[in-house]
Amino acid sequence: GRAPPPRGDMDERYGELVGARRLSSRLLVARDESGGILGLVGCELAVVDASKCCVFPRKRGEAIFNDALAAMGGRQRNELRKASLPVLAEALLPASACVMPVLSNLAVLPAGRRKGMGRTLCTEVEAVVRGWTEREGQPMQLLLQVEANNEPARALYSSLGFSELWTQSDAEASKIVEGRLTAGTTTLITMAKDL
Repeated sequence: GRAPPPRGDMDERYGELVGARRLSSRLLVARDESGGILGLVGCELAVVDASKCCVFPRKRGEAIFNDALAAMGGRQRNELRKASLPVLAEALLPASACVMPVLSNLAVLPAGRRKGMGRTLCTEVEAVVRGWTEREGQPMQLLLQVEANNEPARALYSSLGFSELWTQSDAEASKIVEGRLTAGTTTLITMAKDL
């Protein structure tokens, strides 16, 4: 099985952050009867540029918004101060980019596998995203990225109604090799499901 993402990645995506955030995130954890963790999954709003086949990390997505706001005059910034995320995205992002929810970091411990835990966690993400959709007032697709060689995960996602959008062959990845965390590359498939 695949090891859960490194703690640094989890802190980056879901930890407490100081200051205003435009891109929401949640970490959902499934526990056994004694409170032990069986699995987890994240969901986050991310800046996506389909023309570049790219889902930007949270920090980069927030920076895109901040840089666009910083380039504006005070009056323009003030007009957008209380704008909803869809209005901000329309005003600040390049035409090829948008904000979309992303299911990420699904990990189920061996004790929780083959019992529907992955499916349950994905269903919970869909419920969270539907809440975001209602709050932001626009229909959405839910995206995810999965390593091309992770056949069990790809089968699960396909059975849940996700379909392939694009493939990125040189995506950055952290892997555990001989007990050590190493940086490398992998092939990622981006999949989507209409909600």
